[in-house]
Amino acid sequence: MAPAAQAKLLRTLQEGTVEPLGGGEPVAVDVRVVAATHRDLKALTAEGKFREDLLFRLRVVEIELPPLRERGGDILLLARTFLAASSRPGLSLSPAVERALLAWPWPGNVRELANAIERATIFCRGSEIQPDDLPGELRGTAAGTPAGGLLAWWTPGEDFQTAKEKLLDLFEREVLAAVLRDHQGNLSQAARDLGMHRQSLQQKLHKLGMVAEEFRG
Repeated sequence: MAPAAQAKLLRTLQEGTVEPLGGGEPVAVDVRVVAATHRDLKALTAEGKFREDLLFRLRVVEIELPPLRERGGDILLLARTFLAASSRPGLSLSPAVERALLAWPWPGNVRELANAIERATIFCRGSEIQPDDLPGELRGTAAGTPAGGLLAWWTPGEDFQTAKEKLLDLFEREVLAAVLRDHQGNLSQAARDLGMHRQSLQQKLHKLGMVAEEFRG
């Protein structure tokens, strides 16, 4: 946003008025402003490219949305939602495809996931989406190992601890999903196989954003 436009927006936020095109008296407005950006506004402010007073005005309530790769519990939920809204809503995801979706780092975030599901619905010939229906780069993750080996999990510039936690998170998701799938979502039976208390398993699923009911037949 150009500096002049930033000044006008700041004035509107402060005074609650807008100036009509072509001149005239300011008009009072009563609106709620929702702003979104993928840019680092604090860095831009330090560089003199964004007004600090405008940043403070916009940051009344700040919500940070992590990238999809850090919200593993949302991946399958979103994938099934895209399937239900597609031209072939009766399709389901095979276990191998679920593993592939969870393993991929999703550099294109939700839009990339939506496109992958759309492509899969086009090429799927049965009632269940298989790895061959996925885009080429995703097929290599269907066996549980990302294309390019374990380093595919790592984002350049990411510290070792973060990378390790990401890999551990996915390991836990895959193991829990496999056991729950074997027991059709039965928490008590899954907990017994895992050597866990049922309540501990529930807490772990909640932390990972997983729901046992998703694995019932």
